[in-house]
Amino acid sequence: MTREAGKITAVARGARKGGSKLAGVTEPFCVADFQLAAGRTLYVTQAQPVAGFGELRLGFERIAAASAWAEILDKAIHAGGAVLHGFELAVTVLHGICHAREPLAPLCWGDIRLMEGVGFAPSFASAEYGDGGQLWISTSDGTIVQSDEPLRHIPVSPAVAISLRKLRELEGPPEYLRGAKAVVDALGALWEHLLEVRLPARRTLTATG
Repeated sequence: MTREAGKITAVARGARKGGSKLAGVTEPFCVADFQLAAGRTLYVTQAQPVAGFGELRLGFERIAAASAWAEILDKAIHAGGAVLHGFELAVTVLHGICHAREPLAPLCWGDIRLMEGVGFAPSFASAEYGDGGQLWISTSDGTIVQSDEPLRHIPVSPAVAISLRKLRELEGPPEYLRGAKAVVDALGALWEHLLEVRLPARRTLTATG
């Protein structure tokens, strides 16, 4: 993921060899300034680390949330494609996952911002949430509905519906989100429907979180 060209592919020759200068900067979640050379493909010639997000490796939930975020960035943005402020969004969410009291909270916020960036723009709006009962996220427009066709929609509780709406209104990733795992579950199911793919890192996160 690059600021200038969106999502690209480049080869870092020798990065896995012991003592390679490219070993550290090509680790997952590392932010660096790269110099590239063009051949049959792009090649990394030099790199200068900027941020490594080492705090992610201090706890399983943080590294799992970061892996789920990297996975959805990869799946949602096509090669050569870009999302407005996508690089800044990627880094902001990783920073939030590193430092938030609830690591899943920034992931949920990032999911919604990324959906908006790729053109889905869910509103999570509803005329009436009610006091209980089953609700669904409409997979056609992202509204909250009381549906008779659950196979077309993603089931959520009223509490999750309210959290989704509040997340959409936030300008930055939150420190904490009540019921974050249930929100992650709902957003993961919505992503899988929209992209028509399985998200293994997301499923691992929700199975063990």
